[in-house]
Amino acid sequence: IGRVESGLPTSTGTAWESSVFTSETAYRYLRFMVTETNTNRKGEGVEHNYWHMSEFGLSKAIPAPPCTVVYNYKQNGELIGSVSHATVVGSEYPDLISAYGVTVNDTKRTGTVTGDEEIDIDVTIGEMPFEYYEDYAAVEEANGWYNLIMHSNWNTGNGTARYRTYLSHNESGSTLAWGTERSLTNPSDAHYWAFVGNPINGFRVVNKATGAEKVLSSNGTTNPLMLQEATLANGYNTTWQIANRKYNVSTEGDYIREGAWFCLKYPGSNNYINANAGNGNVAFWSDNDNGSGILAVKPLTINAEADIATFYTDNYVKMPSTLGAEVYYATEVVNSDYIHLEQITGEVIPAQTGVVVKYAVESNVVYAPEITSQGTTTAVEGNLLKGTTKRTLISKDANKSYYVLGMTDGVGFYNAVNGTNEDEFYNGAFKAYLELPAAQGTAAFYGFDWNGTTGVEKVEIGNEKSEIYDLTGRRVEEITEPGIYIVGGKKVLVK
Repeated sequence: IGRVESGLPTSTGTAWESSVFTSETAYRYLRFMVTETNTNRKGEGVEHNYWHMSEFGLSKAIPAPPCTVVYNYKQNGELIGSVSHATVVGSEYPDLISAYGVTVNDTKRTGTVTGDEEIDIDVTIGEMPFEYYEDYAAVEEANGWYNLIMHSNWNTGNGTARYRTYLSHNESGSTLAWGTERSLTNPSDAHYWAFVGNPINGFRVVNKATGAEKVLSSNGTTNPLMLQEATLANGYNTTWQIANRKYNVSTEGDYIREGAWFCLKYPGSNNYINANAGNGNVAFWSDNDNGSGILAVKPLTINAEADIATFYTDNYVKMPSTLGAEVYYATEVVNSDYIHLEQITGEVIPAQTGVVVKYAVESNVVYAPEITSQGTTTAVEGNLLKGTTKRTLISKDANKSYYVLGMTDGVGFYNAVNGTNEDEFYNGAFKAYLELPAAQGTAAFYGFDWNGTTGVEKVEIGNEKSEIYDLTGRRVEEITEPGIYIVGGKKVLVK
């Protein structure tokens, strides 16, 4: 716990008192050892150190003063999260954080702690597998809800593994229900989850059906449940760490993109949430190789007024023929102000492919699709539709033109802007946008050319008194033949 190398007495009868040594550990025994003296004495022909001490005493132990070191982790000067460390004066500085998606650009300070201190640590936050929010109210405002897919290779009693099925909250209690559904139509609030927190301090996992008062919690060994945060017992957590794992089965790895899948870890342990395929419970395994992979996805929403939506995901998605939806990708501009859409055959949408989904419905439909394996699906080449899995601010390239799906004056692609700023735009999570070379993207609006049938997607004429014009600007009293007309300020395709 200490070493004295100078200042010791050199003459007989001299009293000497050391400086105070402190230790973070309490010891029952103390060894006092002489390693070198300044007087050598020869005895029997051999040099040896000679040292004499008549009295030796220990004063009452003086505990090191307690103090707190706070690390403020910042990215580009903006605070991401703070971690407080209780320590004592004279100890080494605490270690810096090691967390999923966080690159620490500073090093731990050398020397010892002298008292209470706040230290700014520069970090870079990498790509996270989901969007996260400051509090529950921010989730609601941004509609930051996800459907969560869990993956396990643990077979049930009949030998069937539950691959990639949706997680929900059991609304009759606090338990989680890991069902057998690989897709969902109009999922209930119990199927919607969100993440509150940050990569430094961890994430609270909340559910739309249980509201702001309950969080996913466990004591590290019991099955995770949705519990009242205000009355949690000692040892029960409110936040979870993200673990850098994609999946736990190697035989179906071709549907998974690096970084898209993750695991949830109980803080400070090696316990990872795992799905029990035998009974549908969500439990723990103390091995992150077997922690169940989790994928956060946004559902596809079809607006009944338009019967059209855009969609994008990093994974392979199955749109079964029984659903009745048609899926298209964009290939080129035709007739100056139309985008040619080519239909994708088969039921699987290739990974990282922006698409337009055409789905005739009587009322709005929310569809959480099945994540599937690649199979024989091949990538789409020459697709003009791009996409993002998070709400993303995209800065425009001067050599390109950008468009997003809209319904202002007919359903089609409109020039993408961010309010009055035409140099950037936001693309929604799991949405596709149209990207054209600037030389081609000269129109403010593009209609759809469906497999060679040029036109603007339908707009219902709700007011019989709406003024009607043809494309030459001539007013028409009544539509008597097929063609494109302007009805109530909107383009309408009459077949």
